[in-house]
Amino acid sequence: MPPRGRCFLVTLLVLATALGARASIAAPVITNVEPGNQQVTLSYQRIPTSVPPVRQMSIACTDTRITPDPQNAEQQVSVLPNATSVTITGLTNGIYYTCTLKARAWTSNSLFAPVTQSPTSESSPAFMPTAAPINIDLEPGQDGTSITVRFDPPKDGAAAISYYVVACAPTAANSGAVSPASRVVPASNATLASEVKGLTTAVEYKCGVQARSSTSSSSTASASVVTGTTNTPRITGTRVSGNTVTLTFTAPTNPNLGPVASYALSCLPEGSVSAMSGPADSTANELSGSVGSASVSGLTPGKYICTLTATMSNSKKYSASTSVTVPSLASATPAPAPTECPTVSAASTSPSPVAPAAESPASGAYGVTGAVATLVMAGFSALLLIL
Repeated sequence: MPPRGRCFLVTLLVLATALGARASIAAPVITNVEPGNQQVTLSYQRIPTSVPPVRQMSIACTDTRITPDPQNAEQQVSVLPNATSVTITGLTNGIYYTCTLKARAWTSNSLFAPVTQSPTSESSPAFMPTAAPINIDLEPGQDGTSITVRFDPPKDGAAAISYYVVACAPTAANSGAVSPASRVVPASNATLASEVKGLTTAVEYKCGVQARSSTSSSSTASASVVTGTTNTPRITGTRVSGNTVTLTFTAPTNPNLGPVASYALSCLPEGSVSAMSGPADSTANELSGSVGSASVSGLTPGKYICTLTATMSNSKKYSASTSVTVPSLASATPAPAPTECPTVSAASTSPSPVAPAAESPASGAYGVTGAVATLVMAGFSALLLIL
């Protein structure tokens, strides 16, 4: 065959190979949608090996509220030939999307290699990217079998969240009871918190919080704590001396909190929101690393709520409070007046008939009444005592 004929045959074979490759890729089939924080992961059925192999997925995610330009919405993401999932980022939390896929392949790495593209897949179910809750804080219960889980809503997309799911499990398998999941429904101006009960004492638990919308879930935000420990300092004693209140305390025992950076004590009159009398703030002195004392002076008499606050190295604060009464200073008491001798007064001021005196067997002519005799005997007895 002449050289020109051979070149023509090679050209036909290359074109046939390229055309066959373009027709060999079927539309991807989306099998699962997993939204996340400003992203979504789409799972699809594995695309059969073809010549050329699939090296890229073209993803188009559209906001269901509007009709966007599909061309501007597409992102090209490189994938391995045997991949079964792809992730697209840059979405907006709290907005419903649907996505489509197209598989892309080309015969070589050359810039001019012909691109083979599959038909567009069917649209995925609508979903909403959702951010995870933030600022997870765990407080072990005093009973040793519960944990209070507090958290804040995500910074964006919180308005679309229907509820949160909270659950705790031991960090080590089979080391303690597992809590059932509980729901926390957000409410305006309310603290997001859930008390998880029925746990095992002295076991480290990992508690997770997940945000749920009507169509999707966020990733899980989590933290760990040991049941039976404390986040707050424990007030062990109270002493009042004059206008000074002194509290003794022990440090928090939760090892996951990290070291305590400082302590502070404040005493406020009961029912008030600010200090009303005397200096009400004082820095506590920590002794031997775990036991300390703190004092506040200059308080006037009255009832106070004294609060000891531990500030951790991560700037989180944990407080314990107790009620204290500052008594009034004792006033001088006058000495009692000397006791006077009792005076004898008549039993009655009205005249009464005088009974005839009984004659004394010894005197015969000199008789006295019973009352006079009593007075005489009393005076005689007093005279004897003086003598």
